[in-house]
Amino acid sequence: MTFTAVAAVSETILELFQTQIEQRRNVSFSRSDVALTSPETVDADSGVRLGLFLYHVTRDEKAGAAAPEIVQSTKRDPPLPLSLQYLLTAYPMDDEGEQATGTLAQQRTLGLAIQLLHDNSRLEPDACAAGLDQERRLSITVTSEPLDQLTNLWARFGDATYHPSVTFEVSPVLVQSTNEESVTRIDERETDLSRRPDEPERL
Repeated sequence: MTFTAVAAVSETILELFQTQIEQRRNVSFSRSDVALTSPETVDADSGVRLGLFLYHVTRDEKAGAAAPEIVQSTKRDPPLPLSLQYLLTAYPMDDEGEQATGTLAQQRTLGLAIQLLHDNSRLEPDACAAGLDQERRLSITVTSEPLDQLTNLWARFGDATYHPSVTFEVSPVLVQSTNEESVTRIDERETDLSRRPDEPERL
C-alpha cells in the first residue's frame, strides 16, 4: 500500500515523541500527553501537552530526479518525493496554577521536543512504521518560518489560542507509483572481433 507513506511518517514521529519522552527520568510525561491533532481541537479538557499537526505537503525538489525501477521483467515509474511540514505545539497543563509557572512549563516542553528532533535528525526506514516503502533515510529539519507565515497558519485554526510552537520538515518521503509495464530484457551475447580463419593477414 504505497499510499500509506505520509501516514506512516506521522505515526513514526508520534511514536518517537511518545517513547523517548516517556523514557526521560527528569520530566513528568505520559504517552497520552502527546497527540497527533489540530490546534483547534485542543482545549483545557483534552489533556494534550504536546501536539503534532501536519499542515503542509509539497514535492521535495531537493530529492532530484529518480530513474524508473526495473525488477526482473517489470518496469515501474519512479516514486514521487514529498516534503512534509509539521507544526509542533506545547500546551499548558490544567493544574499549573500561576501564569508564569505555566508559561515556563510550556517552554520546557517545547525545548524538550526540539531537543528530540535534533537528536533524531536522521531516521532509517527500518525504524519507521509499516507502510513506508523506501530505502532512503528520512531527514528531520527544524525550519524557520517567518512570523507572518506562522501567524497566518494559526489564523486557520479559528478561535484556537496561540501557544509556543515550532515547525519542522521531514523529507524525502517517497510515494511509490503503481504504474507498471512489462519489459523484455536483451540477453548479453559475446561478439568475437578476431580475424576469421579464411581472412588473409594484412601486410
